[in-house]
Amino acid sequence: MAETDTRPLDHLRWQNRVIVVMAASGDDPALVEQERRLRAATSDLAERDIVLITATKNAVTINGSVSDTPSADTLRQAYAEGTSGFQVVLIGKDGGVKLRAAAPVAADDFFALIDSMPMRRREIGDAS
Repeated sequence: MAETDTRPLDHLRWQNRVIVVMAASGDDPALVEQERRLRAATSDLAERDIVLITATKNAVTINGSVSDTPSADTLRQAYAEGTSGFQVVLIGKDGGVKLRAAAPVAADDFFALIDSMPMRRREIGDAS
């Protein structure tokens, strides 16, 4: 497996945090709920430099736009742990997995975790 397959989001490293939402299909109830929770917090996502990627069996979207790369299979191989069902993964700017869940996560839970990270605390300090 090529490095780009094991780290398909390396081009976002040090620039963005990434939330990857994976589900078997676009009508998976957990996926629909996770998207609803995050759509309601669009400005908070932007403030924290978050890119939202959804991957279903045959489609990938990045911030709502259909994308050919990375493929859904590549994302699942890199970030899913042992299931083809629903998973949500938060990837930090350093490229490390910060949170993995098998059920939808509240947007505020993502933000609280991100805001507690040293890099985010520096960003907040720089913005003051």
